[in-house]
Amino acid sequence: MKNPWPGKRCTFIRLGEGPTTCCSDAGAPAIPGVHETSRISAEHTMAGKQIFIGFWILLAMAGLAWAGSGMAAAAGGDAAAIRQVMDQQQATWNRGDVAGFMRGYKDAPDTTFVGTGVRKGYRTILDSYRKHYATKEQMGELTFSAIDVRLLPGTDGAVRYAVVTGRFHLDRSAHGEVAKDDGVYSLLWEKTPAGWKIILDHTS
Repeated sequence: MKNPWPGKRCTFIRLGEGPTTCCSDAGAPAIPGVHETSRISAEHTMAGKQIFIGFWILLAMAGLAWAGSGMAAAAGGDAAAIRQVMDQQQATWNRGDVAGFMRGYKDAPDTTFVGTGVRKGYRTILDSYRKHYATKEQMGELTFSAIDVRLLPGTDGAVRYAVVTGRFHLDRSAHGEVAKDDGVYSLLWEKTPAGWKIILDHTS
């Protein structure tokens, strides 16, 4: 086909039933359908990129939401586990089982009880309970109330310690060396391989 624009470099393309041309110079006639096809192709490419980016954003948000819900579930589980130990302590105390009550404490030489004095060591604390609450009547019926559990996450986000505050009441008919029936406590707990254990008890 003869070049209709001498001096211009043109490419002849057959579209539909008749030929048309595509020239490099500005002002040359547009190719019917070619520019529209290019525009649509570019729009499709851009839309594809947007969908791809949007997909990864949604995936990242879903991952964050899953991680957040997982952490919340773990935190709820830890708090529930601590409350369960306290429920067990209350039940064993009310059965007159001092040794069972002490299972809520960490069996370690640095486990500490602070009351009118400071007692260190699991065995020392156990012996003190047995001395001051020598009979089931002196132990009475123990009730914990106003329990507040605060988990203490480390720098890595893992929870290994917790602080619990609350009140206690003893309903009993006899008293030994300890006459106090009501008071408050703050407990420092550690998450050990054997479960949550008290490592510091301040009761007054």
